[in-house]
Amino acid sequence: MLNYGYALLETAVRSAINSVGLLPEIGFLHEVAHSKLPLVYDLQEPFRWLVDLSVLEVLRDIKLDPKRDFIVTENYHVRLRSTAAKALIERLSANLNRKVSLGGRSLSYESVVTECARKLARHLTVPHTRFELSYPFAVGESGHVSADLEKRVLSMTLAERKAAGISKTTWHYIKRRAETGKPLKLYRKVADRIV
Repeated sequence: MLNYGYALLETAVRSAINSVGLLPEIGFLHEVAHSKLPLVYDLQEPFRWLVDLSVLEVLRDIKLDPKRDFIVTENYHVRLRSTAAKALIERLSANLNRKVSLGGRSLSYESVVTECARKLARHLTVPHTRFELSYPFAVGESGHVSADLEKRVLSMTLAERKAAGISKTTWHYIKRRAETGKPLKLYRKVADRIV
């Protein structure tokens, strides 16, 4: 189900990239290779959680039957039947069309994907523009954490971090960024635990 969902997300991202005239074969983070689409993979990464969420919601809300909803091939590959695929498509579509606030505008996640592609295209055609992507699932204006929260990160003790349930890796990353003065971005869940 995850692979099928990621393929659906890849299609949405590829459509956004094509709509602004970028070449999906030339990426920045993923390896450039024949028959690969690294730019698609680069831009879909921040949105993969929508697929994960959709799969979990389908599994939570719909009683799937291993024999009715899945096919096991002779090579033991598992495939979705149309009933399971349809449920996942509908749930992912609903999640991609969910409205979120971004930069004072109400956009669907699918529109946010297109906006990211537009910003990248604008930056590549006008190189002196600043390239910064904003996501609606970070805390604060454009995802940046307020100065008060940054001070709280720097003053938090090890015991407080453990009591808040923040992992050692996450804590190391956010504390290092706060100490060096780099822009600090946190997911709401982590920010709520720090406050």
